[in-house]
Amino acid sequence: MPPSRQPSARPDQLIITLPNLGPKTAAMLATVGIRSESDLSQHGALGAFALVRGAGFNPSLNLLYALEGALTGQKWNRLSLERRRQLDHRANFKRDLTRAKPPAKRLATH
Repeated sequence: MPPSRQPSARPDQLIITLPNLGPKTAAMLATVGIRSESDLSQHGALGAFALVRGAGFNPSLNLLYALEGALTGQKWNRLSLERRRQLDHRANFKRDLTRAKPPAKRLATH
């Protein structure tokens, strides 16, 4: 079960002021419409990660950890191993569904 979200003193805090999120990450998130803490909370770490990936970026799992850490108020490398594994599994499952290709057609041989 994911850790509870810790409410911010300012729910519309700019994304760049959250832990783990620098200017490049903030710019990437802005391209998918995530500009504030409330935007990120609305999508959640996995949802935001999926939006970034869907926009053509090739983010590493460290971005996913950074987003989760930003939402829970902790550094990304302080997430428990169990939580990182949960995120890994869910992110890879979503990626596999979005990248699934239909089976190739076989040519008839006589």
